[in-house]
Amino acid sequence: MSIFNFKKYEVNSLATAIYTICSWPSNRKSVGSVDQLNRDFLSYEKKGIYGKRKIKNYRDFVKFYNNVRDKYSNTLIEDLEVDVGQVKFFSDTEQKNYSIFIGNGSENVYESCYIADRLASNKYEDKVVWQSILEYEDQLINSIYSKQELTQVSDDFSCPSQSFFENIQRNYEGFKNPELAVYFRNYDTVNDELYSFFSEHERLPIFLPLMKEVFEEKLELEYENTDIMDATKHVMKERLVNNFHNVPGIKTDYLFKVNVSNEYGERVLTDVIALFHDERCVILVPTFPGSNIKKRVQEELTFKKIKVSGKPDIYNKGYLQISDKVEVKFLYIESTDLSPNKLKMHFDVTGVIDTVSSKDIIGILNHASNIQKIVEFITEFLLKEDTDGIISPEYAGLFYSWKHMDRVINEGAIPTKIFSSVYTQVNANIDFFNEFQRKFPIDAGSEFCNPFHWYLDSDGESDLSLFGKGNDLKVDIYTEQEKYILFCKSNTLVEDVQEDRLAVVQSLDEIINSSFKQHKIAVLRQSKMKYLKIIIVSNGILKQNSEGINISGRYFEKLIIEDSKIQTALVSPNWERISQDSLVESTKLFENELFEDLLGGLALGNISDLELHEDDNDKRTSGMASIQIEYYINPNIQFVVPENFAFRKARRIISKVVDRKQVEHGEYPDKKAMQPLKMFRNELRNELINILNKYDRKLLTRQLLNTHAAILFQNKIHRNRLDTFLTSTNLMKDSVDKFRTRTIKQREDSRQYQLVLEYLIEATEIHGCSNGKVVN
Repeated sequence: MSIFNFKKYEVNSLATAIYTICSWPSNRKSVGSVDQLNRDFLSYEKKGIYGKRKIKNYRDFVKFYNNVRDKYSNTLIEDLEVDVGQVKFFSDTEQKNYSIFIGNGSENVYESCYIADRLASNKYEDKVVWQSILEYEDQLINSIYSKQELTQVSDDFSCPSQSFFENIQRNYEGFKNPELAVYFRNYDTVNDELYSFFSEHERLPIFLPLMKEVFEEKLELEYENTDIMDATKHVMKERLVNNFHNVPGIKTDYLFKVNVSNEYGERVLTDVIALFHDERCVILVPTFPGSNIKKRVQEELTFKKIKVSGKPDIYNKGYLQISDKVEVKFLYIESTDLSPNKLKMHFDVTGVIDTVSSKDIIGILNHASNIQKIVEFITEFLLKEDTDGIISPEYAGLFYSWKHMDRVINEGAIPTKIFSSVYTQVNANIDFFNEFQRKFPIDAGSEFCNPFHWYLDSDGESDLSLFGKGNDLKVDIYTEQEKYILFCKSNTLVEDVQEDRLAVVQSLDEIINSSFKQHKIAVLRQSKMKYLKIIIVSNGILKQNSEGINISGRYFEKLIIEDSKIQTALVSPNWERISQDSLVESTKLFENELFEDLLGGLALGNISDLELHEDDNDKRTSGMASIQIEYYINPNIQFVVPENFAFRKARRIISKVVDRKQVEHGEYPDKKAMQPLKMFRNELRNELINILNKYDRKLLTRQLLNTHAAILFQNKIHRNRLDTFLTSTNLMKDSVDKFRTRTIKQREDSRQYQLVLEYLIEATEIHGCSNGKVVN
């Protein structure tokens, strides 16, 4: 088809048909085809002479599509994820979540939105335009991609379905936006592949989901470097606070308002951010082209005697000073590179990366499960001369790859070139939101407005199970027909539980989740609210909150708080009574009464309509056993099987031994095999000694002995509990079988590491030192 052949079509119905083809999810991967089709339409519309034939119905549309396909479907398919509404962005200035496009061929789109959101708030005019763009994309996404059929995206240029076409037909007029059409008219972007968002004469909408990127490009030209840097620093602090939490008096993973002074007490850096883990500190230093800050740091902070102090949170007025034993590294943040329209490829040949973009660090802060992983990635990968060069469009995507390769990209001894493909970070963001399967309660209150505060619990048995990165909440989510139950456990609940009673917490969790699974549909059907949010807290937290309705029951004290669509119940369990009744009650009557007491006072109408007591005489789904053992161990200490990361790192150590000793590959007969085996044993022992020399002998021995005790005694505890449950007739067979499987797995996992621990304990006593350093 050519522009000439467009002439027979009426311009509005032609625009609608082309918009339908270009916005169809599978066709969005054919970026070249979509772009050429849009450009040809814009050229035709600009002439101002149009035909009269209308594309009235789906039959007319299919005929038109077949002509389009013959000319426009021969371009390459881009390897990018296509988003259809699952990606949400929370605007800090508007305090609202928006659906946005990021699967559009640009890099770091999601991350740049945070900086644009902050920067645009400096001027009223920019704030209005930015808000209009976010609302426009949200409107498009919610109008176009609201059907279930859109969840499957193919790699073929294909004909949109009838329902999709008819949906665009109904909504196309609403996609017009005269204000944005005027704002973006005649703007000359640096990206020569872009074109107008609206046509010249009729200002008809074109499907080109890149408004945010062009606006950010305009912001970058409008503001000074210092303004963009200030916005970037604010966003980094906001991401740290909202994604992770320092626990006052217990742990400090990061500091704000950090001052770094040289050995003479002269301040070289002020108001920077520091991240901590395992006696390592990474200072994030914002910089921009032409700045001399990097040169100053290299010249004035070359000595070990530097002082670092800062605030543990953005509100605290007190300063903390880090120990001289902490190793300090510097990572420079290029803080003025805002626009995603400038495609950049990093070709690093030194193997050491000491500068990343602000969008990279924002992506890393979002996708890290804890500060430990960030510090480890920076110190053991970026800042370590361990590669033969890196080729990457951005380093946030490289972090995502490193994390999913168990934190060891190269297992070999010889440095190798590392290549990170385009769209890695964009795809990582889409994958993140896909994991939540649209079940994440994004508008269920302040705890959930930031999805990156949470990570998925793949072992959970609810519709969606989440852990807070700050270890502040665990949430089990049950949903049906756009209604939600949020069963939350606050980390404060252990304040009311003695260590030897922690089993009651697990048992309560099992009972409540089992009850919600059984009665989910009935409870949600009767719910008068979109969200029922139940948060198990300590009694102290309950008393700190005074606004709401107080309800007392046999097992729970509750404070009920309501707004238009959310009912929140702060719940403090009576652990003593729950524990006593759980030990003596033998039927499901106890569990049903416990569940009924939990639901009391919630917006559920008549609870008797839920029919909770139909199985009162059945066996229990969860139980506790009172067991006396000869030895006492801390119930918080448990053996954990080493992660894949440990094995990959060990393989790398072996590779380096092979390379260093120039061992020839091949098969060795029995006698000849003794020499390389002996060499391996000696070299690996030396590597182990080097590791042990880094840690305090007494502290490490204590940790290893505790773990060894857990292997010896926890298996016995579980065995005794299992024997108790097997002889009890109070538990359902499924519950006993699950406990048996868990016990056997723990025994098999731990048995193979018992000898390893005994060897490590002996080696630590011989080779450890006295430096006070603890293994985290």
